[in-house]
Amino acid sequence: MKRQPLFLTACLGALFTLSGCPAGGGDAPANDSGEPNASETGGGGAETPEAPPAKPFVQSELRGPWKHAKVGDFAVYREGSDKPQVFRYEVAKMDGATVTVSRQELKDGNPVGEANMVDFDMQADDEKYKKPSEYDALTEDPKEQEHTLEGGKSLTVVVMKRKGAGSETETWLAEDDVRPFHGQSVVRSVRDGVKNLELLDFGSK
Repeated sequence: MKRQPLFLTACLGALFTLSGCPAGGGDAPANDSGEPNASETGGGGAETPEAPPAKPFVQSELRGPWKHAKVGDFAVYREGSDKPQVFRYEVAKMDGATVTVSRQELKDGNPVGEANMVDFDMQADDEKYKKPSEYDALTEDPKEQEHTLEGGKSLTVVVMKRKGAGSETETWLAEDDVRPFHGQSVVRSVRDGVKNLELLDFGSK
């Protein structure tokens, strides 16, 4: 604003010399600092950068066990300790990052009632994924060993032992072969010496 009187004086001087006064299309005056002002730089202020587009979901880039999932993968578990029940879990549908799993109770190997359908967000689960060695309260380093299920199938498991809050747990995991239907790829779960989850069968249709 301090420069404006000089700009008007220049216009008046130009009239006397018949050279014409700038009419909106002339160069804008410099500001007091000598730097180009907003009209010369093409903007009146900094623009807020646009957020980068969301990264598309790519299953093969997952770190955790959902990476290997496909329709037809299943696992059969005995659950509970006092009155154990048997349930079959199966990947029924996959749509982007969403995997739909059916949970069917079995009795003497036969379905009981209707299956429940449960959706898992593979991306969200993967963001929370930890390797067995990354868990806290470990009482020893996780160890690999071979294990044979009651039905005769064999697989490699990682045994993870933890202690905390007055409780001791032992969790057997098989991330390459079993899908994380229980949040982890559990083969066996024991709390304070009591087995409360046992894998009986697994595979793919």
